[in-house]
Amino acid sequence: MNGISLRRIFFALPIDDIASTGLGPVLDLLSAEPRTLKPVPRTNFHITVKFIGEIDDSRLEQMSDFFDNIKFATGPIEYNLRGLGAFPSIHSPNVLWCGIQANPQKLADIHAPIENLCTDSGFKKDERAFSPHLTLARIKKEARVPQSIIEFLKKNSETEFGQSSFKEVILYESILKPAGPAYIPIKSIKL
Repeated sequence: MNGISLRRIFFALPIDDIASTGLGPVLDLLSAEPRTLKPVPRTNFHITVKFIGEIDDSRLEQMSDFFDNIKFATGPIEYNLRGLGAFPSIHSPNVLWCGIQANPQKLADIHAPIENLCTDSGFKKDERAFSPHLTLARIKKEARVPQSIIEFLKKNSETEFGQSSFKEVILYESILKPAGPAYIPIKSIKL
């Protein structure tokens, strides 16, 4: 790779402890299945706005400079953590998530300028529509999720777990480690 170091980058809205405290019993249940599930630590809770992937330092500096010039006009965005589910489906899950209820136009007003910044910088436009959600756990390869977890997801498909407001958008670096990724803030913009 000619000595070029790459850094794994993404834009996100952090989920604070005020909202995530209500997920404590859910996280306890998911953590009780270590052979099947890999729960996301509460300190890593966020809503991914745009995943960039690996870029070199010069491109990161350019992205950071462009990010500085975005003016978000939304102000803080109130949200609720509500409902549990799974991707691609509850009966064949790869990811377990908690839903986000917030003003969809305000979330679009966050996503659109970041998407434009990325496509203007040569990154591929997302093919899927922006679907904000909080990833709670990933299913390990070849593992089957216990029926008790599936039933728990169904039972809590409309449960409200907490509320707060998004106050900033952060450009993060994701450093992959054996115990799980560490997310390091590079730059933030207040809403």
